[in-house]
Amino acid sequence: MWQNSFLDLSWIRKLYLREGASEFTYGDFVDEGDMPFFDCGSYSYMVLRPFSADPVSVYLENTGERVAVDLSDFLRRLKTDVDFFVPEEARREDKLPRN
Repeated sequence: MWQNSFLDLSWIRKLYLREGASEFTYGDFVDEGDMPFFDCGSYSYMVLRPFSADPVSVYLENTGERVAVDLSDFLRRLKTDVDFFVPEEARREDKLPRN
């Protein structure tokens, strides 16, 4: 299920710094050094990679695919198509809940 929500700043900090460990931690789904900021649902996040060669691009964390050249591009694309980052196969097979 796709959630599409921006993470609270305190969650971004906890995930990025891997704080608040418990038996179930969302940080387990984010690579070290990735800064999650957007929850796609199903333990999938959009991330920035601040210490990479391309620190302003937005990546889909679970595939590593670059989905936007920067945050403004991400927001523009999200505004026009809320699931632009969903693989074409998932769209074709109608695996996504629709309104």
